[in-house]
Amino acid sequence: MTAAARRLLPGLIAAAAAAALPPSPAPAAAHPPARATRPPLQLADHGRRVTDAQWLLAGHNRFRVRTYRGPLDGLFGPQTRDAVLAIKWQLGYRSDQIKPIFGRDLYEILTGKRKLPPLYAVRRASRHPFLTITRAFPLQVRGAWIGYPCQGTHSCTAPPSNWQSDNAIDVAARVGTPVLAVETGRICGRIGLLTTSTSSRFAGLRFSLCARDHHWYYAHLSRFAPGLHLGAKVTAGQTLGYSGSANGVGHLHIACKGARTPDSRADTSRNGCDIVHLLQGA
Repeated sequence: MTAAARRLLPGLIAAAAAAALPPSPAPAAAHPPARATRPPLQLADHGRRVTDAQWLLAGHNRFRVRTYRGPLDGLFGPQTRDAVLAIKWQLGYRSDQIKPIFGRDLYEILTGKRKLPPLYAVRRASRHPFLTITRAFPLQVRGAWIGYPCQGTHSCTAPPSNWQSDNAIDVAARVGTPVLAVETGRICGRIGLLTTSTSSRFAGLRFSLCARDHHWYYAHLSRFAPGLHLGAKVTAGQTLGYSGSANGVGHLHIACKGARTPDSRADTSRNGCDIVHLLQGA
């Protein structure tokens, strides 16, 4: 063995021994501490959070509704309590939800981080005769969007090539979810079953709603609301029926076109209704 080889031999032996050892276990990842949920504010609370709530109640909210006219003193007293009750009533909370507490739900609605639920908007209008709902979301609950215009079964190139199929949105919903009128108008077109098959992608009940600026097409309902018939006048936010399912998936299919656009024009870029924009803003 040469002198050079003898100098390298200890390093080679150490490397071989290290390779034979089992790998060291990776250190356990440290779990960040769970973020504590702050309790809702209530009578006798005090501090900066109460001051922020008073500021919102004083009219600095997305609705510009003012129910608090006291000082921003950070004290949750009777005046702040009454302001909370008043703004919940004005925003359309159910009677059993109007409690003297200021929680995360109310905070997010007032700051615009969360949209006012559809039925809240309906109750809000009924409590304020000067308010008129011009457009409502088509379901009582805002479900996930699972179908978009010109995509999947809404293909703008494959049959049936009509606006009812192409310029449409599918919204996931549990069977039996109340279906609402998007705009004020009348029931028009065809109404009733699409097909007698309960497993088809055309399953369920259908109807059309003719409004001033748009025509709306609803499909896959499980049943209609009492009194719904051809020619019936309806108002935005009114319950028209209840959602069903098609292809084994619970959802509502809703399509739109401009009121003055011919039925034969299925091109969504020229049919007079940007359904995605309209429903996102409802």
